[in-house]
Amino acid sequence: MTKRTDFGGFGDVAGAFNQQEPGDYHSPWIFDWLKELVGKPARDANVLEVGCGTGTLVRHLARAGFDLVVGIDPDPRMIAIAKKVTEQRCLCAPTSDMPFPAAEFDVVFVHYAFEHFCHDAESIAEVKRVLRKSGILMTVTWPITGWNRRRNEVILQFAVDTRKPLPHHHLVEIGYADLLKELGFHNVETRRRKVTIKYTMEEAKRHVRGSSFLSCVPQHRLPDAYRALDELCEREADVNNMLSRELDVIVDVGRR
Repeated sequence: MTKRTDFGGFGDVAGAFNQQEPGDYHSPWIFDWLKELVGKPARDANVLEVGCGTGTLVRHLARAGFDLVVGIDPDPRMIAIAKKVTEQRCLCAPTSDMPFPAAEFDVVFVHYAFEHFCHDAESIAEVKRVLRKSGILMTVTWPITGWNRRRNEVILQFAVDTRKPLPHHHLVEIGYADLLKELGFHNVETRRRKVTIKYTMEEAKRHVRGSSFLSCVPQHRLPDAYRALDELCEREADVNNMLSRELDVIVDVGRR
């Protein structure tokens, strides 16, 4: 059973994490593909986002036309913010014990969170339990970029404790297609596309403060860490004072 309640430390930076991507979602093609797969009008499809955090993707799903969206996250700090900023229902619950009836959802959507519970048998059983027959599990992830590595190197200079990497974190780099097949999902498909996100300096500085690695930094050292991160953003900005981040977005889909 999954014991962790923070999905990798993001709850410690919930306030900053909520401000990472205030604008349009960078890969709307994901929602277009989901609409093709679901087999009914998006407005009629019941969608559960697991690991919803502060509700950012719940809101994007709703804007894309999915009216019946629910989010869950095991961290109450994330859910407290989600309830303030989204009209969609967001609940605090572990992945291994989700408070929903069997066969409740047409889609389980997992955005950059699957690595935290993908090898937990009880959580996977719960995903299958709440999915309807032939329901869709969609996972979204991307490899760690050079920008992420440089950001993490700066933060770890101020850390007194570091989290051990998850034993299956390498799946973030390659996607979950093979694992979905092993877990008994059928008709597994993968789509992968490159996207470039451009941040203003203000947006970039907000973004780096949403890193879960900051949960490893003691409170008294956070001001120094923030200053170092600001300097990193300033060094990496282009002549227009913008900072670019390239992602290889990997989307894997399997059916129950």
